[in-house]
Amino acid sequence: MSAEGYAGTSAFINTRLTHDTETPQIDQSPTGVNALLAPFEVQLTLPPRPNDPNPTRWQPLMAVIALDNLYADHNPAGMVLLDYGDTYLPMLQPPSPTIKPDPG
Repeated sequence: MSAEGYAGTSAFINTRLTHDTETPQIDQSPTGVNALLAPFEVQLTLPPRPNDPNPTRWQPLMAVIALDNLYADHNPAGMVLLDYGDTYLPMLQPPSPTIKPDPG
């Protein structure tokens, strides 16, 4: 539930796309994706309050789950390549968003 070192409000893991396709596709080959996202919830214990001596709350989390091919021979550095799912792919379609020019 915590990061090693600094982790701001977001994290980023690369994904691998197929080449020579009309639209972007996530590479599902054995040398492509080697990790998945898994959503789940945990129940956290909160500090006691006057009217509630044992308060808790549910917190949604996302975990990265490694697949068997993460540390395979074709990946000696152990680079994590995540499958973000089909809802990620439309963000890769042209046109790219307009980038605000730097005033300098």
